[in-house]
Amino acid sequence: MTRKLRKATGFTLALLAGAGCPGGGGADDAGPDGVVPGGTVEIGTGTTRFVAITPEQTVEMVRGPQGGHHFVVHARAKDIAYGVAEPGLPENPTTRFSAYRADGRQIDLMFPAWHGGYVASGTFDGWWVLASQGRILQVEESEIPALYGTRVQLSVLVTDVAGHRVLDSRQVIAGRPFDEPDGDAGPPDAGPPDGP
Repeated sequence: MTRKLRKATGFTLALLAGAGCPGGGGADDAGPDGVVPGGTVEIGTGTTRFVAITPEQTVEMVRGPQGGHHFVVHARAKDIAYGVAEPGLPENPTTRFSAYRADGRQIDLMFPAWHGGYVASGTFDGWWVLASQGRILQVEESEIPALYGTRVQLSVLVTDVAGHRVLDSRQVIAGRPFDEPDGDAGPPDAGPPDGP
């Protein structure tokens, strides 16, 4: 992307932020959890495409090649400043995934938020999907033995350049990796996601 196009995109986003981007937005509008209204996000799974998660659905853990375990997570959004597909640019939103045990303890490795844009889903349904494909949400290895078959909260928080912060969570059941004894048939849309 050229510097001129980046500047024009940044200017357009600034205009949208000041001219009624959904929810108005700003620190004064933040709720008790610090989330500023404006836009919608939904957490899902899938390595090469977004796959919706229903509440209490079993979501398989994946055993990585280096021995760790992770969920494959994805996100889609509406009515935010979507940024561009190229990661790391200042006009892109940040997307942070998290996992929590039933008692509320955060159990993921707390990698930094992904700084990448969203692209039109191609289904003409108004959703834009995370351009990076599925993401790895790695879980603390000490949690794994007791995690299978238990309830886990998967969450996503998106913060865009207009200051909007949108959050979504799903309660799921942690499934045993498909390549371990008693595992299921395999993760949805199986294939290697990009790294954390």
